[in-house]
Amino acid sequence: MTENFKTDASPIIWQSAARTHRGKRRPTNEDAILDRPQARLWAVADGLGGHYGGRLASRAVISALATARLPEGLADRVDALDDLLQGMNARLRRRAQALGQVGMGTTVVALTVCGAFAVVLWAGDSRLYRLRDGRFELLTRDHTPRHDRVGATCLPDEEAEPDDSHVVTRAVGCHSALHVDAAIFDVAPDDTLLLCSDGLFREVGRSALVAALADDEPEAIAAGLLAQCLAGPARDNVSLVILRAREAAADAAAMRVAR
Repeated sequence: MTENFKTDASPIIWQSAARTHRGKRRPTNEDAILDRPQARLWAVADGLGGHYGGRLASRAVISALATARLPEGLADRVDALDDLLQGMNARLRRRAQALGQVGMGTTVVALTVCGAFAVVLWAGDSRLYRLRDGRFELLTRDHTPRHDRVGATCLPDEEAEPDDSHVVTRAVGCHSALHVDAAIFDVAPDDTLLLCSDGLFREVGRSALVAALADDEPEAIAAGLLAQCLAGPARDNVSLVILRAREAAADAAAMRVAR
């Protein structure tokens, strides 16, 4: 269901919608998603380490994010989210050791908004894209062997293609030290943001993503992108969260006309 949320410090109303599916080849869904507009927090996690371990890891991280009480200031929110992910890294490693699971962990991409700015935090190859005025941008950099060698946050289109190795160099729960990347960016009315697991962008090409994000309604975008995935091989679990920024004054005017 689409949610609306207006931040206190910005005349922007956020609408969001989310979908997750196991796909057509995997027996279980190791992904997990968070659509928490009232807390200005959205996330996608893609579990690693086998059906049981990956499912447990992704759901544990999303559950922690779903119940987190975050401060108001953007810098404080980022610090709190980083602390949470560091804590989950240690907790998952202890759980894996107790269960005898090897490499149990999860990628994560999390977005928080405060006023006219947003911050994305991520570990692994789950991504955040932005469509603004027809320009489609990848705002994260995959933590994979090939992309680590490039060493840039914003990659040229040809370098942003998925790493065929399917290996991630960072994930929550997989290493004793977790290094979470973060990027701050501005937000504006009519921005459309897409958080997703690799099960989406490996199946749906760039031009199809742009065309889908041009729709006006997050629910329609989310449903359409999932349908595109399931119409193809859908070899992996697929998860996505769509956000659309609307100017509060324009939204209020539209409601008056509708009445």
